[in-house]
Amino acid sequence: MFYADAGFMRQFGIARAISGYGSTEAGGVSHLHRWSVEDTVPANAARYGGRSRDDIEWRLDEDGQILVREREPNTLFTGYFARGRIEPARDPEGWFATGDLGQIADREGLLFLERAAESIRVKGEFVPIPYVEEQIGLVAQLDDFALWKQQGDLSDDEVVLYVVSESVPVAEIAAVSQQLPVFMRPTRIAQVDAIPRDSAAGKIQRRLLDDKKVLQWMSLR
Repeated sequence: MFYADAGFMRQFGIARAISGYGSTEAGGVSHLHRWSVEDTVPANAARYGGRSRDDIEWRLDEDGQILVREREPNTLFTGYFARGRIEPARDPEGWFATGDLGQIADREGLLFLERAAESIRVKGEFVPIPYVEEQIGLVAQLDDFALWKQQGDLSDDEVVLYVVSESVPVAEIAAVSQQLPVFMRPTRIAQVDAIPRDSAAGKIQRRLLDDKKVLQWMSLR
């Protein structure tokens, strides 16, 4: 399927593109949305799943985790095979917890945010990592960067910005940060030599940031 990105579509003359959301447990793509080049395609269109298939029902739990349930028999997987038998993975009402965080978007569609295991939570709120990184990206002097966390006070995470830059523009980062809601603001900057990414798609491997040697810590408080 063609990537749902407005610039990509215009550059290569692609009239229609598709975005979706799904998982192996849900039989592949459970949500799908078709975009036209005439549409106002948002920057986060690749995360927009849209409406679900007719044979799948979905909702968000109190923490914003995406749950799916089959409307027709044998739509979802039965369970995980372990220790010589199938381990059920649904609750008594048939809901499967995907481990992904989402939001309800326009047109009653699903917007995928991130894996719950790769999320940051401050004062009961999940920090929208892609949104915060998009705002930090306005600071052009950064070679590379990634938002991640460290254990903070009590049950809260502390938001940390890992940056690759010979000269870290602390004042500019602080100015952008101040435009964000308080719970989204990084409290510290960690200067590192590289941001760990996978070799296939270049996706940030956030949990490996915990083991990175920090060249310099800078406070944003």
